[in-house]
Amino acid sequence: MKNTILKTSSSKVYTCNLIYQSSIHSYGFDVSRHYSARLKLNLLLKYVQNTSKVLDAGCANGLFSFAISNLCKEVYGIDINEQFLKIAQEKAQEEKKNNLNFIFGDLEEIPFEEEFFDCLFSYSCLVLVEDFFKTLKECARVVKKNGYLLLDITGKYNLSKNFWKNYYISNGHYSFNTFSYSEIKNFCSLNRLKILEIHALGVLDQWKYLPLIPRFRSKFSWIGNLFHFKSFNLDYILSNLPFLKNFANRWYLVCQKI
Repeated sequence: MKNTILKTSSSKVYTCNLIYQSSIHSYGFDVSRHYSARLKLNLLLKYVQNTSKVLDAGCANGLFSFAISNLCKEVYGIDINEQFLKIAQEKAQEEKKNNLNFIFGDLEEIPFEEEFFDCLFSYSCLVLVEDFFKTLKECARVVKKNGYLLLDITGKYNLSKNFWKNYYISNGHYSFNTFSYSEIKNFCSLNRLKILEIHALGVLDQWKYLPLIPRFRSKFSWIGNLFHFKSFNLDYILSNLPFLKNFANRWYLVCQKI
């Protein structure tokens, strides 16, 4: 670990703690609760097999860290939300997971040496960081050459963008980072990241967040369930068609550092 003084501002930490205060105990540890979580886990299981050191960048309560803990020699989780970290640390102690390490830290200045990790993943986090490009550069810095980065990126042209942007900004976040498909490929190239896999999701799910829909959402929630059968996921299939891919809500990337 780098011997550095973290420069995370107290206001950033306070804001992060405040935003998630109401949901901190309902976040849970069920990685099968919805399709996107299952997709993330399946990608992790494919790329962290027999790896030595893995970083969960923006780990929250350690949901995915616990899910892969039996596959890795060491898993580190880093976050600036002290409440989430406390839950993760207590659960690790209760389950005697000695290979799990949860630490306080900012993704814009990750407190580890260069090329320390074999694999890094960051889920539901990059969309909200204050400096996306600095954060991505830091993530790439701490991964070994030929190591893997698993990331999710929010699409610029998805119909639900304004809903989620207003939601997060109104709840205290400073940023809401969205990108086009071509921009994703460009900034990966600039950081010496070769895209091995890219999976789109959310083309159909977006209907739930259009301006006139919320009042009817509870009455027609069964429609959304039709999009995500385990054996036949219509949303995933349509989201990955070439002419619809750029309108996806989110992309799930697997990159290799070259």
